[in-house]
Amino acid sequence: MVAAGKLQRNTQMAILIYKNEVAENAKKTVMEGYEEDIIDILVQDQREEKKQRRTAKVIFKELKKLGYQGSYRTVRGYVRKAKEELRLQAREQFAKLEHFPR
Repeated sequence: MVAAGKLQRNTQMAILIYKNEVAENAKKTVMEGYEEDIIDILVQDQREEKKQRRTAKVIFKELKKLGYQGSYRTVRGYVRKAKEELRLQAREQFAKLEHFPR
């Protein structure tokens, strides 16, 4: 009998083998290798005026010149997530000032 919550050794081995196979079969994403380029572009654009910043479409065209073969929609989604992440990092850098009453 197997106690509740315990797995037999064979079951544990089967789970480990399955997890390793899944990890080995994981495909590379289309964005792999281009994430750093997008982050670099967005960091550069933070220093620019709002009207001078590059849109996702312009970033997509620049990536195409670098050999990117994915779709615009993939780039647009990644740019949106990266911009949000950069905004959150910028908010965390500021310390809230508290003034004590006199």
